[in-house]
Amino acid sequence: MSPAHNSDHGDQPSLRAKREAVFHENVQDALFDYDSAEIRADAQAAIEHAAQYLKENPSIRVQVGDYADGRGSAEYNLALGEERANAARNALIAAGVDADRIQVISYRKEANMHR
Repeated sequence: MSPAHNSDHGDQPSLRAKREAVFHENVQDALFDYDSAEIRADAQAAIEHAAQYLKENPSIRVQVGDYADGRGSAEYNLALGEERANAARNALIAAGVDADRIQVISYRKEANMHR
C-alpha cells in the first residue's frame, strides 16, 4: 500500500520521508499463497494493524495494489491481482476504514520489473 496525505503539497522532503517511514512501519504488505486471493492469518493481522493506524490518521488515503508473478497468462495474473487487491480492500473496510479512502490498482508482472 502507498499513502497519500491531503497536506503533502507544502511539506518539506524530510517530513514527507519521515511520514512515509512511519506509514510503512504500520501498513505492511499482506502476502497471499500461490494462486490464491484468500486472506492468510498473518495477512489478516497486518491488515488489522494497518486499519487501526489508518483510523488514527484519517487524512491518509491509500492505494492497494498487487503484483502477481509471471507463471500464468497476463490476463489470469491481472485478474488474480485485482481479486487480491479487492480482498485486502474489503478486509480494511471490514476493519473500519472508510471505503472512499481506499483505491485499488493491480499491476502486471511487467510493471513489477520496472519498480
